[in-house]
Amino acid sequence: VIGPAGENLVKFACVNTEWSRNAGRTGMGALFGSKNVKAIAVRGSQDIPVHDMDALSDASERAFSYLKSHELFEFWQQQGLMSVIDYMNNAGVMPTHNFNDAHFDGADTINGETMLKYKIGDTSCFCCPMACGNICLVKDGKYAGTVTEGPEYETACMFGSNVGVSDFPAILRANMLCDDLGIDTISTGNLIAVLIDGYEQGIVKRSDLDGMTLKWGDPDSVLAMVEKIAHRDGIGDIVAEGTHGLIKRFPDLKRLISHAKGLEMTAYDARIGVTMALGYGTSDIGAHHTRAWPLAKEIELGADWTLEERVDLVIYHQTVRPLFDCLGVCRLPWIELGLDEHIYAEMFAAATGVPFTLDDLFLRSNDIYDLTRTINVMLGVGRKDDYPSDRVFDTTIKTGPHAGESLSREYYEEALAMYYKKRGWDENGIPAGVAVTDDRG
Repeated sequence: VIGPAGENLVKFACVNTEWSRNAGRTGMGALFGSKNVKAIAVRGSQDIPVHDMDALSDASERAFSYLKSHELFEFWQQQGLMSVIDYMNNAGVMPTHNFNDAHFDGADTINGETMLKYKIGDTSCFCCPMACGNICLVKDGKYAGTVTEGPEYETACMFGSNVGVSDFPAILRANMLCDDLGIDTISTGNLIAVLIDGYEQGIVKRSDLDGMTLKWGDPDSVLAMVEKIAHRDGIGDIVAEGTHGLIKRFPDLKRLISHAKGLEMTAYDARIGVTMALGYGTSDIGAHHTRAWPLAKEIELGADWTLEERVDLVIYHQTVRPLFDCLGVCRLPWIELGLDEHIYAEMFAAATGVPFTLDDLFLRSNDIYDLTRTINVMLGVGRKDDYPSDRVFDTTIKTGPHAGESLSREYYEEALAMYYKKRGWDENGIPAGVAVTDDRG
């Protein structure tokens, strides 16, 4: 089902399911709205056939047993993705004040420990033992009555540190509001921070903001802007067009927007991690971590790691993570608790009767990545689009463990060239066998 944002064709509107689970980021809600589709309902009464139920049950039991015995299992159930706040902030890569910084002094007010004060229950996807979803309730104060599943790390960061807010109930309110309106929390928080930054720098005037005053750490103006975007009210009508809409109206905001291919960056600063920058830049949908989240591994391994190993890691992530999407399974048991990837191939073979190994599935996943790249190329995408924002290279981190650092453009160019070669694409990022004419449009 879509909400007002989808009905109003907001470019980053979501499709909502199961109360507060959303298909976000790429504007699927706007696609529904453009076709006058409010909701899709499915009803059925028959079983889904399984080729070998015994083998599927055995693989599932082994996976459950592994996860439950992991030393971080209980901690993961308690905090879920909210545990990432402290990790990313301490690592100096958590977007703060519109990606101008990567360390937030108020992190302890929006982290997993703070979330536990508001948590009233767990929730999980079907049959998942991790139960990493958190149901939170604000019982008193200004935002009393707010109840939502979440927030998860991305939302807490984008409506917390990235807009300078250290009021956790306000973050919960923003989470609930975005769910109710059917709008993506990452793009929304990202672009509101751009407006605050632009207002402070005099690029955006108060008259442009319908008389509003925007400033860091003001949750009321942030929440008001969420409403304006979803309903395309005043300045919200411009923000609803996303990165490209903002740049078209305020060209000087281009240097303040963190994105790739027009999709706003998620909550990981790429200035100290070439893997994250390369993952953002070469993603087929733009700057989103679900295609590749290699940053934690890069942080873990440090400087004693070759560029080739870093590029290989990005490609591996872009193989295994989209594969999980194809299989309709979660990546968190693998990326967070180290579940062996081969067990997914076992489950696939047991469910379908197709005796694919993990390598067989990887080949199909790579074929899909080549296919989406080919489609993008035919729509005009090329090497020029395979970069994160210039600010990743041109501005330095202000505080924290990486103060004064930014990513070398030359180093990124070397990584990109190596990436193309390893994928079998030419120097312009065009897959082998793809004929490109000059009339692309």
